[in-house]
Amino acid sequence: MGRFIARRILWMILVLFVVSLVTFFLMRAVPGGPFDRERDFPDSVKENIEARYGLDDPLLVQYARYIGQIILPTVTEPGPPRSTSEDYLFALDLPGGESTLRWMNFGPSLVVRSRSVTDMFRENLGVTVQLGVAAIIVALVIGLPAGILAALNRNTVWDYLGMGIATVGVSVTAITLGPLMQYVFGVELKLLPISGWGTLSHLIMPAFTLGFAQAAIIARLTRASLLQVLNEDYIRTARAKGLGSRRILWMHVLKNGMIPVVTVLGPITAFLVTGSFVTEQIFAVPGIGRAYVQSIGNRDYTLIMGTTLLFAFALVLANTIVDISYGWLDPRIRYD
Repeated sequence: MGRFIARRILWMILVLFVVSLVTFFLMRAVPGGPFDRERDFPDSVKENIEARYGLDDPLLVQYARYIGQIILPTVTEPGPPRSTSEDYLFALDLPGGESTLRWMNFGPSLVVRSRSVTDMFRENLGVTVQLGVAAIIVALVIGLPAGILAALNRNTVWDYLGMGIATVGVSVTAITLGPLMQYVFGVELKLLPISGWGTLSHLIMPAFTLGFAQAAIIARLTRASLLQVLNEDYIRTARAKGLGSRRILWMHVLKNGMIPVVTVLGPITAFLVTGSFVTEQIFAVPGIGRAYVQSIGNRDYTLIMGTTLLFAFALVLANTIVDISYGWLDPRIRYD
């Protein structure tokens, strides 16, 4: 197990390095820059601003400096950051109280220059995580029972109903379902607020919009996986020995049939927790996904890089946890 985890950590570092490298240079290859919108600036002023943020240096120098600020810790004086360029995500006061160990500086926002990317993470990431966790609950509460019910009642009305709803969930995208829910529950019935954030009622529609499509995927995969397990010889043997249906379902069918579901649950969880760009835009949710979309349009290099690395880390971490869980679900799986 230790070797497997060590290999996955090294693989994770390699993936994040490749993602950062590709994102950095593709981002610079796109025409335009973070200061092109400010057309009143003379060229000399624009050059001074670019020099201040190091954008006039060679690209390799810019990349090395940016990655160094993230991965290399530094020791500074205690207290709040003196500028947006010195705002670190983690800060630990060292013994004696005369210095502070700081780590992971994503730099200042090049568009909202009064704020740092780290500050935006602190403010917006919590909202996105709340929405993502709620969407995961929606996906599991709807998807797993629907898939199990359809598999146990194959070719019945419950099977057709569950798979019909799953087909609708896969076919109808968030950009269609979101406005439809806003019109029905917000405009016509006036049961829920159309947009905004802050209360439980604000959470319901975006969480359902974000989680329903994933619930459909989970339901279809659960049904297919359980049907395959139900036809295995050891299930017939368990029934022949007189085991009850519930015990067979919980001890044999679900445990062995959940491996394909858990496999897709990793990427789904990472996607939902890091937020849906479309859903946050539709419901005006102040999450990191919405800020990410705006940063792309504004060419905010530091915010694009920081958010991309954050999403990539969430994805590879979720996949690693899924791989580790295989051994619990199926003892035949070995890591070494």
